[in-house]
Amino acid sequence: MLDNPEKIHSVDKSNMLGVISSLPTQIERSKVLVTGMNVPHFNPSTVIISGMGGSSVGGELVRDWLSNQVNIPIMVNRNSGLPRYADRNTLAIMVSYSGNTNETLSCARHAWRKGCQIVGIASGGKLEKFCKSNDFPHVLLPPGMPPRGAIGYLFSSVAYVLQEMALIRVEEDIHEARSVLEESQKHWTVNVDTDENPAKKTAKKMEKRTPIIYGHTFYNAVARRWQTQINENAKTMAWSSELPEMDHNEVEGWAGDSKGKKFISVFLRDKHENSETRSQVEATMEILGKRSKTHEVWSEGKTILSRMLHNLYLGDYVSFYLAVLKGVDPTPVRAIMEVKKKVYSTEY
Repeated sequence: MLDNPEKIHSVDKSNMLGVISSLPTQIERSKVLVTGMNVPHFNPSTVIISGMGGSSVGGELVRDWLSNQVNIPIMVNRNSGLPRYADRNTLAIMVSYSGNTNETLSCARHAWRKGCQIVGIASGGKLEKFCKSNDFPHVLLPPGMPPRGAIGYLFSSVAYVLQEMALIRVEEDIHEARSVLEESQKHWTVNVDTDENPAKKTAKKMEKRTPIIYGHTFYNAVARRWQTQINENAKTMAWSSELPEMDHNEVEGWAGDSKGKKFISVFLRDKHENSETRSQVEATMEILGKRSKTHEVWSEGKTILSRMLHNLYLGDYVSFYLAVLKGVDPTPVRAIMEVKKKVYSTEY
């Protein structure tokens, strides 16, 4: 199945493959969208990035990547309001690809009442109108994609906003990461047979098992991305967790529950792991390996960002091929739309 491009395209009726393959291009174009913006010029005490679903992942990636490189806390907010400490010294970045996400719009209004410095990122919708009517800077993204498919725009736009504010330089790392993605992509496309294709091989291993993705250090957001892409694209259950926290609770469940054979544990690895992290991962894999299948995914790239995005991008392709194996069109998210309609009666 996975080595028959015609069958793959017959399942992928809405062309999710085309969306996934555009990630390096999205990263390249994002700089143009942000450069020259009239961003706030001040030194914030904290950065709060508000978003839901696919629109929140970009903020998580920025947080995991830059937390040890900037001197201010970066928080990702998935609620309908901001923390009490948010004030006029807070940079509040509102991210909603559609521009109509209720929780994010609520956060924008909350940030306005609290006097935060606001920047909006959306492809239009109510968030764009809110920013224009209040003279807040706004990054206008190209429309027409599933929010999860716009991760290149969503991530890079947040990073370039921070650069435009002179809080950190990100351009060189982003450029190197894009090069790594373009090279890696060649090995994951539909024209590369399963025997030589790491994405297809990993999807095959997940076909009859429920995946649990484990991250550590700066791979925690990447692990969550794997989970949510498998949830949305392959329409199947998946979970994510992180080390070393899981070794203080979750590992006991693995050791004592015979149902582990229904799962596959996927560990996101890095050749530059410090000795403590490496020992933690290997000890954990040994225990989980007695109950479930285990699988390692090794990153490539010189910088932290390139290695993060390499593993993230591989996960996007894995989720696509898993959808093909299950015979489901990856793009539609009918259950999400049903919930949105019942709760909010608004556009997703």
